[in-house]
Amino acid sequence: MIFYRGFDSQYGFFTNNSFLWVSDDFIIASEYGDSVKSCKINFAKIKFADLTTLESICLKLDYDYIEAIYNPSEDFVKEIKRSGFNAYSIEPCDYSYCCILETSLIH
Repeated sequence: MIFYRGFDSQYGFFTNNSFLWVSDDFIIASEYGDSVKSCKINFAKIKFADLTTLESICLKLDYDYIEAIYNPSEDFVKEIKRSGFNAYSIEPCDYSYCCILETSLIH
């Protein structure tokens, strides 16, 4: 499946974070920087965290759910990975806003 990543060209496609935001919608991705590149993700290796898991992690870390989902910290990401997942999306079954937690899955 093809995804798009919007980013600021002065920083490049990858960032210092261990995760990347991508979208299946070019228009949405283009709103997040001055550059957009397409990428492929191996969906055979993706395990999306469900909402119950995300809520549980927020409770454990005492994080506000909305803040954690839209602006994840490295601690939040580590907990999701410890729970056996490597991605999440803002809305279930919607790939407009996907957070990929293992950048090695992006090609």
